[in-house]
Amino acid sequence: MMIESPTELVACVERAREKYGPDCWWRGHASSRWKLIPGVFRDGRAKYETQYLLRFAMRASFLDKTSPPLHEEYLWRFYAQHCGLPTRLLDWSTSALVAAWFACSPSKHQDEDGRLWLIDPFSLNDKCIGKRTIYAYLNALPDELKALFDMASIEGGAKGHVAALNSRTGAPRMLAQSAAFTVHSTISCVADELKAIGVCESFDIPASAKARFLAILGDMGIRLSTLFPEVENLAREIAGLTFAPP
Repeated sequence: MMIESPTELVACVERAREKYGPDCWWRGHASSRWKLIPGVFRDGRAKYETQYLLRFAMRASFLDKTSPPLHEEYLWRFYAQHCGLPTRLLDWSTSALVAAWFACSPSKHQDEDGRLWLIDPFSLNDKCIGKRTIYAYLNALPDELKALFDMASIEGGAKGHVAALNSRTGAPRMLAQSAAFTVHSTISCVADELKAIGVCESFDIPASAKARFLAILGDMGIRLSTLFPEVENLAREIAGLTFAPP
């Protein structure tokens, strides 16, 4: 199914709400060719998972005062994922508008169709883990999820190896993007499997619609400086503005 405007996206959200309920999660890909595979499981990176996290935590803790305490291993994984480090997590958003921005945002894939992914997190956990709930990491990780975070654990298929969860955070961009996550202990793409059990759908945004889509999202307050609320992104955004002559 193609979505060519925010108006069509709103209609899509309404249909999803009727089908799955009010708690759908969304993810945007700038290219429809990309698969639902966590970054650390791409390009043979899995063997570096531990080193990625340790080196990142040692340095980032001095650079960002909003970073987690060093003893909070699991919290560091959520934080690292949102900073762009390859992990076994995938980012989602509770906002379809945020996901659409990522699907349309300027990149080297601007001439390709983008893709929006949708999951029903309650049903995903029900069918993959056996509990109809959305897990939350507050001060401790639920026991049934610990195996999914085990860096020695890489399995096949979605059953028992994918879960949806939220995490507490102090990172401004995670709050701004209405962040949510899936954790994977399977190196394979599980999109077809999740679609087959009725917890996942995808929609494409044609390349020809991206620029207009992005402009309207900006008018709705969904733009670089609001999703990545760092000073340098505000400067980039302002530097790209054009103004009427005085």
